[in-house]
Amino acid sequence: MSRFPRWMCLFSVVIVGLAQGCSTESAAPTATPEAAAVAPAAPTLKPDVPQTPDAAVKVIVDGLKASKPLAAWDAIPESGQRSVNSSISGSAAEVDPEVWQHTVANLKKLATLLETKKEFILASPLWKSGKQLPKLDQVQASYDPLAKLLRTVVDSELVDQNKMKEFKGHAFFEGTGAKVLAEVRALTKTFKPDPLAMIDTLKVSVEKESDTAAKVMIARPDPKAKPISLSLAIIDGRWTSPQLEMGAGFAGGLLMAYTQPFRPYQLVEWKANYLKDMARLGKILDNLQAAKTSADFQEVMGGQFLPFALQKGGQLRAKPRTRTATQMMSLERKANTAMVIVKGLHSFDEPTYAELTKSMRTLSPATFRGPLELEGATLFFIGPADSIFDRTVKAIQVGKIVEQDKPKDTVTVELPTSLKEESSTAEAAAKTK
Repeated sequence: MSRFPRWMCLFSVVIVGLAQGCSTESAAPTATPEAAAVAPAAPTLKPDVPQTPDAAVKVIVDGLKASKPLAAWDAIPESGQRSVNSSISGSAAEVDPEVWQHTVANLKKLATLLETKKEFILASPLWKSGKQLPKLDQVQASYDPLAKLLRTVVDSELVDQNKMKEFKGHAFFEGTGAKVLAEVRALTKTFKPDPLAMIDTLKVSVEKESDTAAKVMIARPDPKAKPISLSLAIIDGRWTSPQLEMGAGFAGGLLMAYTQPFRPYQLVEWKANYLKDMARLGKILDNLQAAKTSADFQEVMGGQFLPFALQKGGQLRAKPRTRTATQMMSLERKANTAMVIVKGLHSFDEPTYAELTKSMRTLSPATFRGPLELEGATLFFIGPADSIFDRTVKAIQVGKIVEQDKPKDTVTVELPTSLKEESSTAEAAAKTK
């Protein structure tokens, strides 16, 4: 209970260097023209933003201390804001709708369970089992803030996939984001130590270096540690830090990495089992919600929820399997892209290989890729296109199809010869024609 789901941190962003300076030629009073250097125009501040670096930093610090993250968002350069908006909306679009819906359904059931069965949950003997679970006093301290935070999340746009596909940082941080930050801070105050305590004790100093540059020094909790130094500059008409925009690029890339399991062909591997797990968990939550007495509740906890949690925990702790290079190529495909694996390495001197290649290329001339020699086999990629798997299978008129995997749009083919084998009688006969 002392742990809470990671909340996507959106207060970081990346910089675009400002290359300035140009020169023009102007005519002198005499007949001979001379090149005159023109000084670049100094960046100007918008009238509705803090006009000094000190004031700009104070607005951000005061905003975070008051759980108003909009102040930090508005200080980010526009390019950084666009990057964050794009990363979040793009990530939401990548998630499979069924996976999203079933996950959200169980989160809502859990939120209701925490609100209505507090007495039964706190009475569970699990908190005294010592099986890597928090102690009861910690659970009691964190319970109400956690239940409140989860309710806020499941009642917000954060669980609406269509709304998240259109994510706009300004609207989010002005509304739900501020509420979530306040409730996350209330929750972490029950932890020892509080990971967000530095917000309340944040100490910064600003040193102006010129009319367009300054430096911010952020003191660390450890007085012996060197302060964090951030540069300030006027970008998009406001004082901001170039490092913020650099952070946005990193955060956006990190966020997109979380959507990697939702790639079409990787989803094929785990979606069915995940939905089964969600259905099983949903029934367990329903049974817990239906319990009328503490005894009934504890029976479901011990007989249904605990075995499920231990099983899933073991799976999550298991070492991820190592994928082959061919498997990685397969998983990285766009949807509706057929992959043909031809066993062995081949040459276009082989009539069957040349004919196979030609027939596959005609299926998607503009997007056809191959041959790619990898791990002792020859790979081709056809598509993306509608019904590409069935059309690919039909187009293979030479060799032998030894395996078909329609969910993964993959066909494995054997040809009568390869670069490392003697020509078969059939191949030799074909060459003499």
